[in-house]
Amino acid sequence: MNDLISSTIAAAMIGCHFSTLHNWRQAKKGPPVVTIEGSTALAYSRTEVLKWIEENKEQVDKKG
Repeated sequence: MNDLISSTIAAAMIGCHFSTLHNWRQAKKGPPVVTIEGSTALAYSRTEVLKWIEENKEQVDKKG
């Protein structure tokens, strides 16, 4: 998967703070997260973030 982005970039795309993504991960909400094999690092697929934004447009618009 070559479209991986950081939590900071994903949060900027959504329009929220990166700590919000952390809270969503803990609550099993938000866009799907990818675990980097052999690492504790987490990333997001740009494609999946865009898909999540589209599917949750009303929620995202409320943040702006």
